Amino acid sequence: MHTSIHQKSRDNAKADFDAIKRELCAENWEELFQGQTVEQSWSALRDKIEKLEEKYIPVKQQTSKKKKPIWMTYKALKAIQHRRQIYNKYKDIKHPAYVRAAKAANTLVKQARKKFEDCLAKKIKDDRKSFFAYVRRKSKCNVKVGSFK
Repeated sequence: MHTSIHQKSRDNAKADFDAIKRELCAENWEELFQGQTVEQSWSALRDKIEKLEEKYIPVKQQTSKKKKPIWMTYKALKAIQHRRQIYNKYKDIKHPAYVRAAKAANTLVKQARKKFEDCLAKKIKDDRKSFFAYVRRKSKCNVKVGSFK
């Protein structure tokens, strides 16, 4: 159920922006762009910025794990894993062991979701933010800002 995804990206929080600004201010832009076409000038500027990024912005490796849903209990998660193991063993959804495991897993999942949602509803006066965050995640529509004209 847990799969790791590794990505490398720049850590802008640890970047030395003062050094980048100093190097950009020290550059003689007129001499750099003189006698070049727009494409050549853009390429030279992009190369300069990329070199500065490599020099002053460290690389970090991000690892993200797929996590269980916020409402799922570990007991329900273990029941789902057990159901999958039983299926992989017998490869038959009508096998009695799988039917029992699936029924138990579905019951635990329904109970966990119901308990979580009931708890959110009870705490709505004190903790509106988590309630509306959960509702927003469950919503099918995706509100986007329209274009400005």
